Amino acid sequence: MTLISSHKLTKETVKDFFFAGKAIVTLRNSNTGNRFTYKITKSKGNNPVYFINVFTGTENTNKFHYTFIGTVFQQKDFKYSPKSQMPANAKPITIITLFFNFLHNNTLPKDVEVWHEGKCGCCGRSLTVPESLLSGIGPECNKKRWRQAQKQLNFTLANN
Repeated sequence: MTLISSHKLTKETVKDFFFAGKAIVTLRNSNTGNRFTYKITKSKGNNPVYFINVFTGTENTNKFHYTFIGTVFQQKDFKYSPKSQMPANAKPITIITLFFNFLHNNTLPKDVEVWHEGKCGCCGRSLTVPESLLSGIGPECNKKRWRQAQKQLNFTLANN
């Protein structure tokens, strides 16, 4: 049996996967074949910050092979960090900045493909359920997310 290790995300699932908490995503230009892999990690707390790192090494499962480039606040625009070891005009930074502009407007160019790496975007475990490959979120994490959303909805309705 062959286990699929990556999957192209649909336009509808990209944003949800990107902000799941521990996403590793590859942006690929289908015209040129150029690609960059990013790790998006969510901070803890009520107003999470997302730390964006780009793959710069040789082993994409090793956290030391990623370079910090910036942050995203409130799931909106990418902000380059002066603490990054890359210059602000580096290609991976230009690409992620453009990508977030498209993501913020719920659009993606036809030639941009977004791939997950076969790991759950929430917890980072390998995806083994075929349906999970479509969204990049494992079934257990998906259940937790729905329970949290239901609790938030109940709390909001009770306080209005």
